[in-house]
Amino acid sequence: MYHIKALVFSFLKHSAFTTAIVMTTIGANLHAADSSAVLKDDWNQTNYSTYMKARSAYEKGDFETAARLWGKLAENGFARAQIRLAVLYLKGEGVSRDYAKAIQWNQPPAEEGYPAAQNLMGVIFEYGFGVEKNHSEAIRWYTLAADQGYAKAKENLASLIAARSDSKGRDLLSASSILTGTYVSEITTNNSYFFPHPRHRRLEITLEQSGSQISGSTSSPESQLVGTLMGDTVKFNFWSAAVTKGYAIAGEWKIAEDGKTLNGSWQTSTGGSHGKWNLTRVE
Repeated sequence: MYHIKALVFSFLKHSAFTTAIVMTTIGANLHAADSSAVLKDDWNQTNYSTYMKARSAYEKGDFETAARLWGKLAENGFARAQIRLAVLYLKGEGVSRDYAKAIQWNQPPAEEGYPAAQNLMGVIFEYGFGVEKNHSEAIRWYTLAADQGYAKAKENLASLIAARSDSKGRDLLSASSILTGTYVSEITTNNSYFFPHPRHRRLEITLEQSGSQISGSTSSPESQLVGTLMGDTVKFNFWSAAVTKGYAIAGEWKIAEDGKTLNGSWQTSTGGSHGKWNLTRVE
């Protein structure tokens, strides 16, 4: 059990795998844009027929045909197809992944006011696809799309703002590595047999932060952690054969005022064991 979960974590740490997770959500809301009144491109019978053939091919997994058909429309300035082609280049479906080409195709309709394209620009800047990560720019693009009623942009905007600010409105992501460092931890549990050795109640753990993503590890015993920063809260999953007898635990930490202390709790996936887990940064 542990080895499988450790392997899963190792994939999560790999940037390509993390990118793939993000990519699966990029095109999720595009179908809703197809009938949007704010799309003012030449929606004539020929364009409609070609566009829908491409969309049908895409939904069947024939990405190359979709890319070819949308490509023809995109070259003729058809905004919907330009946005779709940009997504294909972002995801590497039917074409080789190319972030520069994705931006090249998506930026014109975004600047013309198409909300699906504006939302996609927000994604590009939030995650740094071919550009430096820039949350302020991501928020600007999400806001432009959200102001037109684009639902996915509203969700993305709310999520990003929540990740940047704690309950007092402080911008926690102004420094993208605010939590990066080494911490000592005090762990308590409702089950004294949960820890095979007393020293496992006091772990030294190294955290690394990239934007809202947190990863962590300990060397003694060998353990792995993956988490997400949301406001002033870190939600995490932790795997360690020595500490948890091979079972995963989940929990959350609250960031203290000084930014150097994380106070929180944990529980097993079954909920049978639980306790407190507090971290203090080593200076």
